[in-house]
Amino acid sequence: MIYKEFIKGQQVYLLNSLLKSYLLEEKRIPGGEYNRLLQRNRTFKLFDKEIPEEQAFNFGLKTIINKNEIMSFNMSIDLLENIEGSEDHMEVINKLYPGNYLLPLYKSLIHIRRDRTGFSIYNEINTEFVHASNFVNYDELKVMLNVWKSLLYMVIGKYDDVIHDIDYINSYSNEHQSLLSMLKGAALSKKATEEYASQRYTRHDDFRYEANELFLSSISDFMSRPYFFFVKRNILSCYHSNSRHLKNQNPEYKDFSFVTDFNLIRTLYF
Repeated sequence: MIYKEFIKGQQVYLLNSLLKSYLLEEKRIPGGEYNRLLQRNRTFKLFDKEIPEEQAFNFGLKTIINKNEIMSFNMSIDLLENIEGSEDHMEVINKLYPGNYLLPLYKSLIHIRRDRTGFSIYNEINTEFVHASNFVNYDELKVMLNVWKSLLYMVIGKYDDVIHDIDYINSYSNEHQSLLSMLKGAALSKKATEEYASQRYTRHDDFRYEANELFLSSISDFMSRPYFFFVKRNILSCYHSNSRHLKNQNPEYKDFSFVTDFNLIRTLYF
């Protein structure tokens, strides 16, 4: 009735072709159901491929080896590329790997574009990423999960959460240390801007100079690494704003918001 076959080093069981034809003819397997399963199998094969190096670096995926996890991330990267996806597609991604944090990233991007400041977005980001983190076992993936969650927090102005998360994940030794420092510096710079607008100048100075120290110690390494355009564009804007502010003897209050045009895959480099 079934036979074994090895595909890409993995053992799979396939339905005997004669039996399959018989069952279809006898209506034991509805034709529509069979075609749906066949299409699903073709989809899995399409995404059962090596994750491109630059994407693996930016999303913390270099250490994953499980086939289901790889397919899940490839499918979610495809979602980010096209910014179009169905509920069925997202359900498959989650079933393949519940720790895939790119799915809540995708959902949050869609909702941020509709409502940048709503508390519901903040609550959704926190809930979705916490759920994904419960299934993550790789240190590198834990780091980048928190990095991208922090980038979303920067978009909606939750700078204290960014600082808290960066301080937490700094306990991991990893190659993204300069990114973590630059991201925390960006959050501190934005905090300083808020303090200046509220005329709390001492706190403004403290935040501003701490941000400057982080920026100066990390920017060279940060710039040498192949981070996505979105990441470098936003963090460097905070860096330049901070530098101009420090050099200006009569600083003015200038707000800066993270751009929300996440061309993550199409525009990889700064």
